[in-house]
Amino acid sequence: MFKRSLFLTTLFFLSSLLLNAQKLSEFSAVPSEYMEQLKTFMTTSKQKKMEEAYKAYEAQFKAGIFNDEEFNQLVKTSNAMLLNKMRPSPYFIDYLAALVKVKKLENGEQKFKDWHLVLDGMLGDIKNRKVKPYQSYLKFSNYFFEHQTFREPKVGVNWLGQADDF
Repeated sequence: MFKRSLFLTTLFFLSSLLLNAQKLSEFSAVPSEYMEQLKTFMTTSKQKKMEEAYKAYEAQFKAGIFNDEEFNQLVKTSNAMLLNKMRPSPYFIDYLAALVKVKKLENGEQKFKDWHLVLDGMLGDIKNRKVKPYQSYLKFSNYFFEHQTFREPKVGVNWLGQADDF
């Protein structure tokens, strides 16, 4: 009986160490390693929406839409998100989708920089894992960059941002 409980305790301890060793704590600044780490991070759970989000981002990333400075910035932001224990869904799904959308806007390079100033400021201000405002901002950004509306219309008034300078 004692041997069995000792065996089970040891097995439990080793499996918890193995699980902790598999957690990603920081993305690499080397593009190929970053993409491999991101792929594992996004697709480990085998959820279809996360795999689709990764594939859509991967296609744009491989097309070269980010320059070196932007790549370094997105790694920095991704690492700050990891530091705040943000999961692939919904945080990284919304972030990756918005990254591509902001780059496709007119004057996308400048909007990318400006948007990341806000994101990094919000990430730096997170206290006690209160990440809901950050998640809300990612959702807003994702929708705004695509439709230039301030909220997804369900019922009622829909406020549009028709100027390209925002």
